[in-house]
Amino acid sequence: MSRVIERSPLYHAIFLLVVGVGIAMSVSARGQPSFELVYLIFVTVVLIICYLVYPTGIRTGKDEFSITYPLFRRRLPFVDIENIQVVEEKVRRSRHLILRITAKNPDRTYKLRGLIGDIHAIENELKQDAGLSP
Repeated sequence: MSRVIERSPLYHAIFLLVVGVGIAMSVSARGQPSFELVYLIFVTVVLIICYLVYPTGIRTGKDEFSITYPLFRRRLPFVDIENIQVVEEKVRRSRHLILRITAKNPDRTYKLRGLIGDIHAIENELKQDAGLSP
């Protein structure tokens, strides 16, 4: 069964808006570069890097998951999956639920954040597709 679970288009639109405003403000600043301008450029670059590094979705095929990033895709065969679980990640004073897919190769752990829908239902669907016990 083929499934597609991705971040909402609103996420991408808001990201592009924030980065576009940051770039426009840095380009429109005239005169000597101030601390604020350097800080704004730094934050814009960090936002772009974070956007490109984190997965934006997951697609289920016949015998593999395809984890999508903004510019590329990584394939993960079902036989290489060790575990799929929802974990709670604490960032400062807030908690975020993320979906972690652990491969048998310890270097390949994927964390999916901000997916549309109930994350526990998504976890059970992906476990079912991969042939893992829910």
